[in-house]
Amino acid sequence: MKTMGFINSHKENENRIALLPCHMNELGKEAAYMFFERGYASKLGIPDQEYEKMGASISTREEILQKCDIICDLKAGDAEYLGELREGTTVFGWVHPHVDPDMKKLLLDRKLRVYAWEEMLENSTQIFYRNSILAGEASVLHGCLSYGILMEGKRAAILGRGNTAMGAYKMLVSNAALTTVYGRRQEQQFRKEMEQFDIIVNAVLWDPERRDHILFREDLKKLKKDALLIDVSCDEHGAIETSRPTTTDNPIYREEGVAHYCLDHSPSLFYRSASEFISEKVSLFIKPLVWEREDRVLEGSRVIDGGKMILKESCR
Repeated sequence: MKTMGFINSHKENENRIALLPCHMNELGKEAAYMFFERGYASKLGIPDQEYEKMGASISTREEILQKCDIICDLKAGDAEYLGELREGTTVFGWVHPHVDPDMKKLLLDRKLRVYAWEEMLENSTQIFYRNSILAGEASVLHGCLSYGILMEGKRAAILGRGNTAMGAYKMLVSNAALTTVYGRRQEQQFRKEMEQFDIIVNAVLWDPERRDHILFREDLKKLKKDALLIDVSCDEHGAIETSRPTTTDNPIYREEGVAHYCLDHSPSLFYRSASEFISEKVSLFIKPLVWEREDRVLEGSRVIDGGKMILKESCR
């Protein structure tokens, strides 16, 4: 049986966690092989003793990284410790190896086994789809709040038709914004109409092989003077050429006079709600991971193993 460690992300203002004690009820002796970083759920008001009551152990971050066979970290792709992991260690979290070539090389060189949450699908539906919906909702709400505008009566455009776009649409329409949605095949139609919008939301996860953009820097000069670009996907220089990640404390910057909101982990703004449905899903895969049992969803999300890429890199 494999040992599994849960650690907090060190990403700025990332307060979501992967597993709550209330979702450990179905575990038996597996809990004895689980280790949680000291203070793991303290930001949610949950003491370490709640995990110990379920049969798990509390350890320091350093001990978990050194001794556990499996490391669960929501934002594993942003982790600073990957180069310190023992060869063959399993990483379980959001990874996106196609985004950072240096990080991908590190994962391959260390011969880690990587199960990427963004690749976890069941019946063609993402396991963590609710987090994507929340990303759309949170980005629109926080973006407009940070920019000091109400959505009511604003003309808004959404690029994309996936779960993230669904969340953005829900937030805009519920706040009386006049909203138009453009799918992937309607990029040119959007470009013809982009000058009329007060709010533009990008929910298209960009293909890293593309060298063009939906919105180029020169296009910003055509937009309304006080337009707000909300790039939920936040692929740097992706769909929006001028996008770059921002922080919770400073979520907005201007390029060519146009406001950009590009917080790349906006669901953490609602970390309690996000942690609840993330934990509910993570709990389903603990037994297959620690027992190394065959699981179709897990197998489909194994993107790196033994120094090799397993899946063709996706754009999710």
